[in-house]
Amino acid sequence: SGSELFSADLSYAFLREANLSSTILFSANLFSANLFNANLRGATLNNAYLNNANLSNANLHLADLHGAILRDVNVEGAKFGQGLGLSETTKQDLIAKGAIFN
Repeated sequence: SGSELFSADLSYAFLREANLSSTILFSANLFSANLFNANLRGATLNNAYLNNANLSNANLHLADLHGAILRDVNVEGAKFGQGLGLSETTKQDLIAKGAIFN
């Protein structure tokens, strides 16, 4: 946790249950990454490419998602906090897919 992975190519990575809390993933490519039950609390995901990623049951409290691309993501049971840099439209889309905001 707390590592710096600027622009890392983690596409298709198997990161199930990984502890990535406070990790800097600015502009990282996480296309189709498996982040099931991962701890991303406080992670920096600005401009990260998360299309087709599995974020089910992941902890994204305090994560910074400004500019993150979140199309076709699996977020069933993913836990988000407030003020993450998501538009209201994106937030509502994630809630419809099973994300939890509190």
